[in-house]
Amino acid sequence: MDLTNKAIWQQAAGDTDRDYSELCIKWDAILNGPGHAGRWPDCAKPLLAAGWLPKKIADLKCFAEDMTDGDLVVLRIGTATVLAVGQIVGPYEWHAAETRLPGLRVQRGRRCSIGNGSGMEADLKSNIPLQRRAARCPPLNSHVNRRN
Repeated sequence: MDLTNKAIWQQAAGDTDRDYSELCIKWDAILNGPGHAGRWPDCAKPLLAAGWLPKKIADLKCFAEDMTDGDLVVLRIGTATVLAVGQIVGPYEWHAAETRLPGLRVQRGRRCSIGNGSGMEADLKSNIPLQRRAARCPPLNSHVNRRN
């Protein structure tokens, strides 16, 4: 696998008390909240004013601006458990209307072809090119149910 000009990102799928990994893997998505303050970069000032730390604002900036199509993502829970490895297959998305993946409200995300132990991690380790599932990774709002 050619890693030239590709970044490798870590993305949490929750923490030890909130585990969203099954949803991320099932829906080929990585998520980053909070989304209630609006899309990036408009959310930065309101979040800072509400007490969110600058580190979180920097995290949102990376998620929205720096991750690019083709970059790799290590999906993890907490700080110690790696669950899967994926490849970004779409742009940053934010949806004004609160949307829901089954079991999770989400407004900010990216499509990511995620391996769930079925070979993608082995591909990364053995330099076999990752298969991109862009054809089955439409925009997030095509797979969510609008809340009434």
